[in-house]
Amino acid sequence: MSENSFGMDEFIEDSANEEKIEAKEAEPEELDVQKAVVEAFALEKVELENKIKQLSDSLNSLEIKKKSLEDENGELKKKVEECENLKSTCQENEILRKENEKYKSEWEASIRDIKGKQQEKEKILLDRISDLEKTINGLEKEISKTPLPNSIALLERNVEVPDRFEGETRDFVIESLKESLEKAEQEGRERKAKILEAVIVQNEMNGNLEKKREELKKVLRENGNILSGEVIEYLQKEGIPYKKNDEFILTVDIIKKIY
Repeated sequence: MSENSFGMDEFIEDSANEEKIEAKEAEPEELDVQKAVVEAFALEKVELENKIKQLSDSLNSLEIKKKSLEDENGELKKKVEECENLKSTCQENEILRKENEKYKSEWEASIRDIKGKQQEKEKILLDRISDLEKTINGLEKEISKTPLPNSIALLERNVEVPDRFEGETRDFVIESLKESLEKAEQEGRERKAKILEAVIVQNEMNGNLEKKREELKKVLRENGNILSGEVIEYLQKEGIPYKKNDEFILTVDIIKKIY
């Protein structure tokens, strides 16, 4: 009985020893597995840290780009505001330009209307002057047909000969007599001076010559004494030459030459 009991205890003891031996033999394998797992986790951690760093760098880069885009967006907003202000200014300028065009058109229409009325009045006055000149010339012709006694006047003219400068001939002659009288007085030619004086006293000037002379001076004066288009038009109307060959005549010489 005791022998059997002893054998069982040894068996149990041997089994326990074998399990310990097996446990001791199995322990390095588990450690290797755990070590491999730890290393795998470590590698994965490193990879994750690298990815996190990459993502962090990308995030920083995106933040920088975001800041740059925000700055660009701010600049663009300023430019848009400037464009809007410029657009508003251009619209205001366009409105002002249209208003100016309107006022200019109205002003030009008023000027044309005034000029038209002025031309009508001038035409009426010129027609009246022409009628008066014709009446005066007619009267002069009638008077010239009747010979006047020497005691009244000495100036006579053949009425059949056309008057080259209508309304000016008489004044030119009397003016020439006055110049001759002045010269005779200066030279002491008393008889000639007295005769000329008697003729001049009895023959008054009608004023047409002086009127035309002053009219020419006025036209030249209003145009700065230059041969402007208006002056040339007037000279052509009056039959007054303003060119000699291909050269223009000075305005002062025109007055001397004509009047």
